Amino acid sequence: MMGMPFQFFSEGLPYPLTLAYFYVEGIGFAIALIYFYHVFVRGGRQFPLDIFNKFETPVMDKGYNEKIVKGALGLGQTFRKIHSGDLSTYLLWTILGFLIVLVWIVLQLWV
Repeated sequence: MMGMPFQFFSEGLPYPLTLAYFYVEGIGFAIALIYFYHVFVRGGRQFPLDIFNKFETPVMDKGYNEKIVKGALGLGQTFRKIHSGDLSTYLLWTILGFLIVLVWIVLQLWV
């Protein structure tokens, strides 16, 4: 195996034929690389802009950031009106919430 290069691959083929195979393979790889560059790298430059303009801005910025924050602020205003500072009122709300969850679990198991 030390005497002739590419002997592990050629198995009796002449060396120039094996070398030509590797040249053709390299040219094929170069063509595929150039095609990939032109289609995905140069042609794909518009893709991140499309994602940003059509998804990130309307969905994430307007939908998630603005609507979730408005909902959380509205929920905070509602809880601020309910807030009385009396510990027995908080205990009553906790027990009522626990009973609602318990009734829901029983109904789920019953049906």
